[in-house]
Amino acid sequence: MYTIAPIVLNAIFMLTALCLALFAARDLLLAGFVALTGCFTLLYYYFSGGRARKNLAKLENLRKSLKSDSKIGETILVPSGERIPADGVILEGESILNEFPLTGSPQQIMKRKDDWAYAVTINEDGDLKICVKQTGENTMIAKVIGAVREAGKFPTVFQKKMALTAVVFGAVILSGSAAYFWKTGNIDALTALLFMFFINHGVFFAGRIWGARVSKMALHGAVVRKAEAFEKAAFASGVIFNSDAYLSRSKKDFSYMRAFWGALDNDILALVASAEKYSDHPLADAILAEAHRKGIKYKDPESFSMTKGEGVTAVVDGAEVIVGSENLLIDNNIHIQDEIKKYVEAEKQKGVDTAIVARDKKIICVISFGDIKRAELKTAAAQLETLGIKEAGKEDANRRVLIVGDGTAGADGSSEAVLVAIGVLGGSGVFPEKADILLMGDSFGALQKMIVSGRETAAALKIMFISLFGLSIIGILLVWIGFFGPYKAALFHIIVESFVFISVLHIAKKDGMV
Repeated sequence: MYTIAPIVLNAIFMLTALCLALFAARDLLLAGFVALTGCFTLLYYYFSGGRARKNLAKLENLRKSLKSDSKIGETILVPSGERIPADGVILEGESILNEFPLTGSPQQIMKRKDDWAYAVTINEDGDLKICVKQTGENTMIAKVIGAVREAGKFPTVFQKKMALTAVVFGAVILSGSAAYFWKTGNIDALTALLFMFFINHGVFFAGRIWGARVSKMALHGAVVRKAEAFEKAAFASGVIFNSDAYLSRSKKDFSYMRAFWGALDNDILALVASAEKYSDHPLADAILAEAHRKGIKYKDPESFSMTKGEGVTAVVDGAEVIVGSENLLIDNNIHIQDEIKKYVEAEKQKGVDTAIVARDKKIICVISFGDIKRAELKTAAAQLETLGIKEAGKEDANRRVLIVGDGTAGADGSSEAVLVAIGVLGGSGVFPEKADILLMGDSFGALQKMIVSGRETAAALKIMFISLFGLSIIGILLVWIGFFGPYKAALFHIIVESFVFISVLHIAKKDGMV
C-alpha cells in the first residue's frame, strides 16, 4: 500500500499529461516526451531492484544446486567434500562443517552425533550419516529465502511518512494545477506542473534500497524478517540480553595446554582426542575441533567410561588415560603435585576452565579452555555501547530496544522492541518465527554492522527525500514564473529521475556489511 499509492498517483500524473498533450495541445512531440518520461520511470523502477534480485539469486542458486530427492526419516551418507542435501541430525561420524553459505562467516564448526546439519553447508572432513528431518521448502535455506522475500511487505516508519507526504503533496499539486488552469486556461503550464511530482520516486526507491540491504544481510548471516525491524534496530536506545538459553549452549574454546615431564603437545592432543572421542561434553568438542584444525589423527579408544560432570577414563594403545577434574584424578588414586594445584587454581581465578590429563597414573598435561560465548557477549555489549546502545534491564522492554536471545524462549516487549535471535544454526533445526531478526551464527558481529548499515541507509534516504521535495518546489516556482514550459519540465523530470536512479544504485551497492 505504502509503495503502490505514490506509484498510482504518478501514473495519474503521467496519463493526464499524455492526454493533455494529445487531445488538448495536440502536440505529438510533447506526447512523445511524456511517453519517454514514463518509459524511463518504468525502466528505472525495474533496474533499481537488480541488486536485491542478484542477492536473492545467490541464495536461490545454492538451494537449486542441491540434487536430492531424500525423504523425511531417510538415512543418507554425506561423504567428505560434499554439500549437505537436506536438514537433518547426525547419526554417525564427526566432521568439520563449513556453514558459510548460511552464516556468511568462514568459521568452521565441529559437528558430531546428535548435532544438526543443514542443507547447503559443506562437509569438509569425514563421512557423515544423517537422518533427514526437513526437505524442500521446510529447510533452513528455503525459510531464509522466504523471509527475505516477505521483508519488503513491512515498510519502515520513514517509508510510511514519505508515502503519506507524497500522497498529500500529489493531491495538492493536482488540485493546484487544476485551479491554475481554471483561472488562466494555460494548457502548457498545466502540463508542465504535472511533471513536478518527484517525491513519489523517493518512496518507491526507498523500498528498493531496503530490499537490497535486507537481501545482502542474508548473505552475511543476518536475516531480517521485516524492513521496519531493520530501521528500528538501527535507532534502538538500548539492548537487553536474554542470555540464559544462549549461554546454555556455550561452546568452549581450546585455548592452550601446559605439558609436564617433556611430553610433546601434538602427542598429548592425539592421546586426549582419542580418549574424548565418545564424550558428549563441550570440552570434548573443543579438543576434537583443535585436533581437526591441526590435522592430528586420533583413534577409537579400546575402552571408555564417563563420569558425569567430572571427566572420562579410557584405554588408548594399552595406556590408561584420564581427562577431567581434580576430583576424578583423586578418586583414581592419582597424586596431584602442589605446582599443578597452584596452576589450576590460578587458571580458575582467570575464569578459565581446565582439564587435567593423566597417563598411567602420571599427570602429563593441563588443558585450558575459554568460554567463547561469554567473551563474545561482553565484546558485543561494548561494541553496541560505542554506537550509543547501552545495556538495559527487562523493565525497559517497552521502549525501542533490542531483545537478544536464542529466539525460542518467550520475550516480552512492546511493538517498538526488536526481537533478535542469535545462534539459530546452533539450535535444534527450528526457524524462530517470533524473531524480527535472525543471526544464523553465534557471532554478534553482523548485528553491529547491521545497525551501522541501517543508520547509513536512513540518513541517505532522508537526504534524498528532502532533495526531491525541494526540487519539486523549485520546479513548480519555475513553471509559475514562466521559465519552464512543458518541454523543459519534461527534461527536468528526466534529469531528476536519472539522478535519483544513480543515487539509489550507489546506496544499494554500498551495503555496509563488508
